[in-house]
Amino acid sequence: VSTQSTGVDNMDNDATGLKIAVGTFNKSKLEATEEALKLLFPNFKCTLLPVEVSSGVSPQPMSDTEAMSGAISRAKQAKATFEGADFALGIEGGVQYLVDRWFQACWVAVIDKQGSLGIGSSPRLELSSTIINQLQSGKELAQVTKKNSFLFEQVFIF
Repeated sequence: VSTQSTGVDNMDNDATGLKIAVGTFNKSKLEATEEALKLLFPNFKCTLLPVEVSSGVSPQPMSDTEAMSGAISRAKQAKATFEGADFALGIEGGVQYLVDRWFQACWVAVIDKQGSLGIGSSPRLELSSTIINQLQSGKELAQVTKKNSFLFEQVFIF
């Protein structure tokens, strides 16, 4: 398993630092984690410990259950890799069909040193039929939006 340290601030293990294991090398997920940590722990230096893991779900989860399961799996594997970390995170984006509409949401699982698990999700945003058609043909949301340089209005419904 290959690991790298990238973080809010790289630091030695001191009293004001937190080690955060993250189950991914995905740049967007790591940047989002850094931004969240700056808000949650403004007085701490945080070191991200990314590790490539399998989510255990499909490349593009098509339900909340699947996305949540992927986030939990990523967090558990990150914790197992970096047992001394203060927290382990798993992040998984997915889509969900609700009341005749498709929505995007991100799920995050957090495990602390004692092994307690917390789960949360982002707000939901409705996806356009243009995006959903491509997802249903087997593509991933990140892949679809990057490849086609979609404008925000083409991805989400307002």
